[in-house]
Amino acid sequence: MVALLHRLTVETWLQDPRFKEVIRFQRTDNPDQQMGSIVVECGHVQRGRPFVLSTRTRMTKPQARDWWRKLTREGWRRVDPQW
Repeated sequence: MVALLHRLTVETWLQDPRFKEVIRFQRTDNPDQQMGSIVVECGHVQRGRPFVLSTRTRMTKPQARDWWRKLTREGWRRVDPQW
């Protein structure tokens, strides 16, 4: 999991266990930079309706890794792009 964010080429996605919320982790800088940043976008998925973006924030790679770890321990799973 942590290696996934380290190797992140463009983006990766997580979905909550209730299938209601999706988070996209998107690298916004040079992958060779040690302390680059990740844009994290959260939103809600509703069957038959457009995706609704609820928040967008920027984190350092270590912050994003820590959050990724926390979410996956809570049951979030990796999914294909949602938008």
